[in-house]
Amino acid sequence: MRKFAVSALLAASALAQNPAAPAFEVGSVKINRQEPFVDRDLNVKGATLTMRNLNMRVIAAWAYNLPWSQIAGQSWIDSDRFDIIAKAEKPLSEDEMRPLLQTLLAERFHFASHRESRNVGVLALTVPKGGHKMTPSKKTDGPSGARQDPVRGTIIEGVTLAELCENMSHDANSIPLVDMTGLTGRFDFTFNIQKYRDAMRARAMSEPRPSEAELLLSFMQDLISGELGLKVESRRAPVEFLVIDRADQKPTEN
Repeated sequence: MRKFAVSALLAASALAQNPAAPAFEVGSVKINRQEPFVDRDLNVKGATLTMRNLNMRVIAAWAYNLPWSQIAGQSWIDSDRFDIIAKAEKPLSEDEMRPLLQTLLAERFHFASHRESRNVGVLALTVPKGGHKMTPSKKTDGPSGARQDPVRGTIIEGVTLAELCENMSHDANSIPLVDMTGLTGRFDFTFNIQKYRDAMRARAMSEPRPSEAELLLSFMQDLISGELGLKVESRRAPVEFLVIDRADQKPTEN
């Protein structure tokens, strides 16, 4: 009886210590050999996650909710591309689906990673001597909002600068944007990106041709200075990275 009781307790303890990781009901993983940027897709619709023609940097960044620039690994994480179509047992939000994708990466790519802080080049958001153009928001709680105005462009309401930097860093492939303004609270402002696109195109065609990082920096400087009245300058700062220790270039497919 005592032996049986001890065995039962050990089994129960093992189950308690090792809960099953959240996982998709079904998942399809394939290597994509199309040209880069052709038919790229990333969306969550109901219970289904669809990723097409995406490299491992983008996939890992989405799975762990980090900007692309904060993923580190071997060179192939930018060159090799994959299709992932997976279905959960019920409709989920993006944030609810991320842990399921982490499990799929571990199972099909033998993905393993760790986090570490690195002192790297960043785009620092700062306040110039003359102050900024933003309006303190009357929205003090709840999610920030965005709406389109036919003349003014995108109107952002109730956003913190930390949230703005995080969102813009997700869209920037190379350099993180870090809030160093010291400003707290929420703000309202407009983003009329169209006003600055012509200048970016002109720079892209100039000689000598600027690099992608140089184009991104000049565009963000124009946009943020013109719309928010803030400065963007190159600095170095500690940033958290997800370092991919292992991921198979040839995953376990269907």
